[in-house]
Amino acid sequence: MNSLLYVVPDARFFVTHRLPLALAAPDAGYHVHVATPDGAEVERIRAMGLQWHRIRFGPMRRKPWSDLQSLIDAIRLYRPLRPTLVHHVSFKAILYGTIAARLAHVRHDRANERFERRRRVGNGCRLLDVRHSSTG
Repeated sequence: MNSLLYVVPDARFFVTHRLPLALAAPDAGYHVHVATPDGAEVERIRAMGLQWHRIRFGPMRRKPWSDLQSLIDAIRLYRPLRPTLVHHVSFKAILYGTIAARLAHVRHDRANERFERRRRVGNGCRLLDVRHSSTG
């Protein structure tokens, strides 16, 4: 089964903005994983049957080592998980997630938009499905 990974710096934002997409994805053949920092909404994510993973995101421009930790967390997540499709939400998730995907040799990366095609899934939601083989 294909796996879909959402990388979002705030669990509450995922629940309010991406949860309908994530709940529709299994109907399209995806096993859904969600990576967010710890937060009050994590239990709700798990209760919906989604696989949750912890990833740390610090505040912008406060501590450079927290940015490095975000990158390390992403690499440690991507290597064993090797998702088919990655959806990065927000600037930091796109930046560090894309770097981590390349370093972890994840074959399909949401940020590589020129290879996307849109695919309709349940409830009229759309997933961006990447169908290509990248090197590296």
